[in-house]
Amino acid sequence: DALAFSIGNKGYSGTGYDSDFWEYDPSPDNWNQKASFAQRGREGGVSFSIGTKGYFGTGLNSSNFKKDFWEYDPINDLWSQKADLYGPARYCAVGFSIGTKGYIGTGYGVEDYLSDFWEYDPASNSWIQKADFGGAARHRAVAFSIGNKGYLGTGYNGTSMKDFWEYDPDTDKWEKKEPLGGDSRYLAAGFSIGGNG
Repeated sequence: DALAFSIGNKGYSGTGYDSDFWEYDPSPDNWNQKASFAQRGREGGVSFSIGTKGYFGTGLNSSNFKKDFWEYDPINDLWSQKADLYGPARYCAVGFSIGTKGYIGTGYGVEDYLSDFWEYDPASNSWIQKADFGGAARHRAVAFSIGNKGYLGTGYNGTSMKDFWEYDPDTDKWEKKEPLGGDSRYLAAGFSIGGNG
């Protein structure tokens, strides 16, 4: 339930049940400890990167659902709090970035599974609600972006799932795609390399 994102040619991971934070440099194959996340450990949060900054928020802390949102600056090794997510507090949501915007959606709120979807603009430090996720409400799904599209699938809402969806920010629409070829699952991992996810 930790966070992870990449900025340039470095990878970053941390939090979970702890608040420590680490940078991975693949060329010498080593890890360097960085400034710890600004608050106590956080599980099930959402993370992504936009340009030269990393972003992290929502999640669960000692049974408290969170909606706060933070920016990590690797040049100054500094965490800064940003505008809270406008939607409900949640954990085990998904996030990805497309161009200069970040996106957060789905997850589990205080009372139920969620399907809402939000766009974050770092230039204005503001959130805009977008079209709800096209599939069933869920948490513990997987998401990534390829080019100017986002992808979201799998997850859990009482049963594990394998459906897969594409989000187009230009039209603000979801399109159902071919489901995952393997078994239904949740708490999976996803990433993109070039034109593939």
